[in-house]
Amino acid sequence: MSNSTASLPDDPALLKAMIAALQAENEKMSASLRAHDLLVQALRVRIAKLQKQTFGANSEKIEREIEQLELALEDLQVAVPGSPKARRANVANSIRVTAARTVVGICGSSGRT
Repeated sequence: MSNSTASLPDDPALLKAMIAALQAENEKMSASLRAHDLLVQALRVRIAKLQKQTFGANSEKIEREIEQLELALEDLQVAVPGSPKARRANVANSIRVTAARTVVGICGSSGRT
């Protein structure tokens, strides 16, 4: 047996509680990753849509918006170092910051509020 299994309790009730806690933590991490993936996908779709519109009188505004969205996408794609808890917190924070930047970039460059 490895050292990690030697330190586990022998009580089945405690083991079940540990498993339940790990499963709950896994679900939270999965939800954060799904939200991250959805935001990345939405940004990619928005960038592709804007790249098709980069002509005409509003092309400079669209180009600025594309740059903002590409920066937001880069922020989301950067690997997050640290423990699983730190990564989860950083991913959640990155999602919030990127979403805020995206909204500001879209509203600021399109003139909509």
